[in-house]
Amino acid sequence: MTIEIRGIDEEEHDAFSLPVHRGFLATRVEEHPEPDWDVARSVAAVDDGEFVGGCGAYDFQLTLPGGSEVPVGGLTGVAVQTTHRRRGLLHRLMEAHLDDCRERGEAASVLMASESSIYGRFGYGVATLTAGWRIGASGGRFGREADTGGSFRFLLQEDAADTLAAIYPQAMAGRSGALNRPGDWYEGILARKAGWMGGGDLFVVVHNGPGGVDDGYVLYRVDTSGPPGGELGSVDIVELIAGDPVVEAALWRFCLDIDRVEEVRYLWGPTDPAVAAWLAAPRHLETTRLLDYLWLRPLDVTALLGRRTYRADGRIVLGVDDPDDRRVDGNWSVEVSAGVAQTERTDDSPDVTLSAASLGSVCLGGQSIEALARTGLVSGHPPAVARADLMMGTARPPWCITKF
Repeated sequence: MTIEIRGIDEEEHDAFSLPVHRGFLATRVEEHPEPDWDVARSVAAVDDGEFVGGCGAYDFQLTLPGGSEVPVGGLTGVAVQTTHRRRGLLHRLMEAHLDDCRERGEAASVLMASESSIYGRFGYGVATLTAGWRIGASGGRFGREADTGGSFRFLLQEDAADTLAAIYPQAMAGRSGALNRPGDWYEGILARKAGWMGGGDLFVVVHNGPGGVDDGYVLYRVDTSGPPGGELGSVDIVELIAGDPVVEAALWRFCLDIDRVEEVRYLWGPTDPAVAAWLAAPRHLETTRLLDYLWLRPLDVTALLGRRTYRADGRIVLGVDDPDDRRVDGNWSVEVSAGVAQTERTDDSPDVTLSAASLGSVCLGGQSIEALARTGLVSGHPPAVARADLMMGTARPPWCITKF
């Protein structure tokens, strides 16, 4: 019998979710206070009435360089049961998801990859990276004061959702790669029961600026060890969000100044933490890991390249090789004046040629076109590659911290 790929009804949600949870090593559907994706965006693989795989998607807005936003589909929960591997089900699920994104007019599909070897074949490229950081409290002395003129306060975890939800969009407004957080997103991040979004026992600290407006926050846990009464701790930052680099550094300073803390760690931080510029001895800030985070599959080249800003004026023609999507495949003229681009199809010969996945990697400025050319993932004459790299690169790397 042919395995059917189809949508689901609301009453089928729990049965549909079971093989997805099995794919992520859970024996049953766990209950967590977290935002559910729209049931209408669920795609199931059904074998003789049994759900054997599926995926879902969130409706997101993705921030481009310069601050403009475009709609994207946030692919999540992709899994095929072990009993039904190697039957082409993943490919069919991905096709159904991408077709849904196109029908909704979304500029791209984005995802967090549980395994980094899977999604390049479907046209996804690594668009943002995340870095892990560690600094011992003894090495965290600042060379200059991070004076914000503001103040800090603790919030109870169960009372913090509305405050954090108000801070996040303002603090992340100019950050390329950021995703909005629709609905009750913070209910999952702040849940008392730990889940895939975070949760567990958290300290919540909010920074209030000199004008009386909350403009940053840090969520952290403390891991303690040692004999009773003599415990020492490590601060594990879950999220540190601030639009102003001085506020960002001040939130680090807050964590470093907590009594009886030996070190501060940030597992999912940006690759350009502001605190590095304040440290008296920057070498004490250690990089503990560097990982792919947001993967992007281009679906609307005009939206992705036409709504972002650029570092330099000029014209380049990008030849995009995409055998799976004729709407992306072809040559695209990107003509920039005063940082703003006009993007359209052209019959002109390409200056630079790249795959859809490589376009996904460079469209937010997250990866260097010249670096990809050195490894053979981009082709073109060196002066054209250099011009494209100058135009499309960004002074600040894109960053996403929203888990989905």
